Amino acid sequence: MHMGKKKEITAAEVELYLLDNLDFFKSRESLVAELEFKDSVAGASSLLEKQVKKLRSEQNSLSDLLNKFLANASENEMLFNNTKALLLNALDCNNSQELFQISEKYFQDIDGIDFCSCSFLDAAEKELIENTLGKELESNNAFIGSFSFEKAETIFGNKDLRSGVIAVSHASKKIILIKLASKDGSRYIGDEGTAFIEYVIEILGAIANKIDG
Repeated sequence: MHMGKKKEITAAEVELYLLDNLDFFKSRESLVAELEFKDSVAGASSLLEKQVKKLRSEQNSLSDLLNKFLANASENEMLFNNTKALLLNALDCNNSQELFQISEKYFQDIDGIDFCSCSFLDAAEKELIENTLGKELESNNAFIGSFSFEKAETIFGNKDLRSGVIAVSHASKKIILIKLASKDGSRYIGDEGTAFIEYVIEILGAIANKIDG
């Protein structure tokens, strides 16, 4: 059977069809988002152009949200794996000094942390930090925030560190202190991120308690 040449649809026919089917694009929003228009006279944008701009804006927003979600998922997965490795290595430590060394290495490998210190907290340092912060150091209540040059010098020994976290654990016979700091003043602000650090230090405190007998 001989098939005739397929008839080409003209622009005029498309236009007439769309005029007779004004709801054509209602169920085809993805197609609308791909349409392009010539620049309209100022102040005379058509409803279709506005719809296209809206759809493209929503599409870009969803793409940005998806990219952020994927980035956070990747970061959280890496954080989980590194934390698991830390805790497994901590279980093999023979003394508190080894425990503190691997803990410091773990935190120093986290992007944005410029200073880390893990140690037992003696009475003198406890008093110094509490007086500087104006609050008591308690388990499950880490301090997070920015620091003045003077406070950074007092607590971290480096005035260039502008924000940080200070957490303690009473899980062992001695109080364990973790100090993290960054030169970025916005790295540690508000109350974000303390739950994770509090979790890690409580586990380290429990392990230190077993090591110390």
